[in-house]
Amino acid sequence: MSLFSSFPFVRILFPFLAGIILAIYIHVDSPVWLAAVLLCFIFILAETFFFNISSVFRLRYLSGALYVLGFFSLGTFLVQHNNQRYYVDHFSKTRCNCYYAEISEAPIEKKSSYKLVVQVKQAKCNGNWKPVKGKLLCYVKKNEPGIPEAYFPQQGDCFIFSSRISEIESAKNPGQFDYKQYLYYHNIYQQTFIKPHELQFVKREGNWLRNFAFDLRKKLIRSFKNCGLRGNELAVASALLFGVTDNLDPALMRSYAGTGALHVLSVSGLHVAILYGFLQLVLSFLKSRKNGNVMLGIIILIFIWFYALLTGLTPSVLRSSTMFTFIVIGQIISRQSSVYNSLAASAFVLLCYDPFLIMEVGFQLSYLAVTGIIVLYPIINRQLTVNLRYLKPVWDITSVSLAAQIATLPLGFLYFHQFPNYFVFSNLLVIPLSGFILYAGIIASFCYLLPFVQFMLVCFLEWLIYLLNSIVDFIEKLPYALLEGISITILESCLLYLVILAWLVWYKTSKPVYIKWMLGFAVVICIFQVIEAFYQQKQEKIIVYHVAGHIAVDFIRGNEHVFLTDSSFYNDPDKLLFNVRHNWDDMNLNQPEVVYHTAYRKLNSITRINKNLAFFGNKSVQIIDSSYNYKTDSLLKTDFILLTQNAKINLEKSKNVGPKTILIADGSNKFYKIEKWQMQAKAKNLKFYSTSANGAFIVNLE
Repeated sequence: MSLFSSFPFVRILFPFLAGIILAIYIHVDSPVWLAAVLLCFIFILAETFFFNISSVFRLRYLSGALYVLGFFSLGTFLVQHNNQRYYVDHFSKTRCNCYYAEISEAPIEKKSSYKLVVQVKQAKCNGNWKPVKGKLLCYVKKNEPGIPEAYFPQQGDCFIFSSRISEIESAKNPGQFDYKQYLYYHNIYQQTFIKPHELQFVKREGNWLRNFAFDLRKKLIRSFKNCGLRGNELAVASALLFGVTDNLDPALMRSYAGTGALHVLSVSGLHVAILYGFLQLVLSFLKSRKNGNVMLGIIILIFIWFYALLTGLTPSVLRSSTMFTFIVIGQIISRQSSVYNSLAASAFVLLCYDPFLIMEVGFQLSYLAVTGIIVLYPIINRQLTVNLRYLKPVWDITSVSLAAQIATLPLGFLYFHQFPNYFVFSNLLVIPLSGFILYAGIIASFCYLLPFVQFMLVCFLEWLIYLLNSIVDFIEKLPYALLEGISITILESCLLYLVILAWLVWYKTSKPVYIKWMLGFAVVICIFQVIEAFYQQKQEKIIVYHVAGHIAVDFIRGNEHVFLTDSSFYNDPDKLLFNVRHNWDDMNLNQPEVVYHTAYRKLNSITRINKNLAFFGNKSVQIIDSSYNYKTDSLLKTDFILLTQNAKINLEKSKNVGPKTILIADGSNKFYKIEKWQMQAKAKNLKFYSTSANGAFIVNLE
């Protein structure tokens, strides 16, 4: 009997995933895959009910091949079917200037606007409305304070707007998070910026259950606020209990990320698992009764989906609830050994609904963490026998943390470039405490109609969250709490998983050949790292990054670099991380030698910067900023001229600019200035480069 014969969903999931991933990366719109799906399943049905091909020895593999091809084609077809860009009635294929749309997701409140994801339902062309489809990202500007007509968007609201729709731009800098690609996986390709006078509220529609969940969540958060919950405590309660992360302080989020506890602030599998474990413990007495297993499963499912309702039915909690629903159903029918099949079945169902989920980091980490706990937790837990009553739970939590961390380690390196060194210690404290917070918060939510009881529970909740934040802050400030600057490729991430898999198979089978495979994969990773380090030692580049409102220039030689920027940008860790730090990790750069553009000085390192001139290798850069005076200053014959900070310069009247000089306008300049310089440069046949239009300017000198 095959190893996977007891797990049919595990067997079909692999070709299904392969088809989805191939279709996502190739972008093929063809009816061939639909035809392949239909033909394969017709043959499968015929083979199942009329003749058994697998019984013929020479044709025994044909049946399996049909299944593999069928589910591979199904995955490919579903990607095409769910890609709204291929729809003939997508709103982007109409030339209209007025649209009717519905808010399909919970609005996110920002400092000066609301961020909305809407479904465009109708478009007005030549005075007539016609039905269209497609998701759109909208930023609705807030009304000025004191204006009574201020609009507060809600999920399910329908409105008419007439603003200009534009394509979402790709990442401008190397190593930067590509927001356009992220939105592409959510079927969003365009965005618009709406002013209050361009929007007309019509009515509220949408799914009544989602609207009810959204309204319930708002009321519960408001009730917690009325009970005195404020500041970081309210922000953490909103995130942990209801999945609302709008008001989380960036510094607090960095503290949670640095201790390996960021998963606590994102409603996901952890929260559902905590609720699931608590209910299993409290209701364990039902197992001894007749049909107790069924009763237990039904009660757990009711509570899990009620919690999903409390969180506003957000995508992450829906994913986790679906995952645990299949696990609970597997237990109800008394098939404990099929937990892998239940997990694969939940993934299959979710990907049938939305195949692009496979590209979400949360989806990948959730399933890997749960799989890691199922597979690795028993192995790790058996390595140490703890008989003391009060120490056993400590070792159990530690085993769970280690199992989840090992399972998600390669992806953590790939996506986040860091590793929390004290994750075992932090999770040992954070997971139980977050469990108490979750229980207290749910009970407080139940007591919504009992103000005094809710007030007492919220006071207790506030104390618990304060303790949680204090623990996270303490651990984050410990020496060597965070290992940063880790950079691996997708291939190296896959090889790390092969190392883990080879070790696991060796542990299960005790066959020495798998140790050889494990060492072989590890050696290949080391070879890749050595080759990468060799080339990084020889790298020599000038990079002018595109950062809105700021100057950011890197002079790189080997692992050293001088970073020319302004103090406001360098002292903003979130902007620095989003725009440049991932590139520093990819290039294995040390901490930069920072030079602020308002305080030029000579350096005795890899470059010389004096006033508005920078010399690097055999190249020279003149920096023209807002201090430039066209009456007294002049352009020099340099290789590059960087126009920054909205410099007051007229290129038509400027002399000494040679035909080989490249003019570079960075992201600190206003758009009209860049357009003006571009026209002036074109009139004088000068080379002009705009980071706003073309992304970061990179010169390789090696």
